[in-house]
Amino acid sequence: MIINRFISDIAFKDKNLRQMRFIIGPRQTGKTTISKNFLKKIDMGNFYYNFDDISIRKKFFKNPDFIKIQILNYRKNKIWMCFDEIHQI
Repeated sequence: MIINRFISDIAFKDKNLRQMRFIIGPRQTGKTTISKNFLKKIDMGNFYYNFDDISIRKKFFKNPDFIKIQILNYRKNKIWMCFDEIHQI
């Protein structure tokens, strides 16, 4: 069962476009879950990048522009993305 968190209403609000949002908090509190669920809901699940995943890190080190290429091939005006565990780089 997924519990709706009030932070998702704030973090994913369209009001402040073109801004980075950082979701921080203790471990196991749902930060990754709300991010993944939001992206899936708006059909942008492929823009979730978890840098704990070695395959994502390898892609990044091989070609740091791999994300830019993915964005350029997407056909929507507004793109949401999530960089999880980015401190792993």
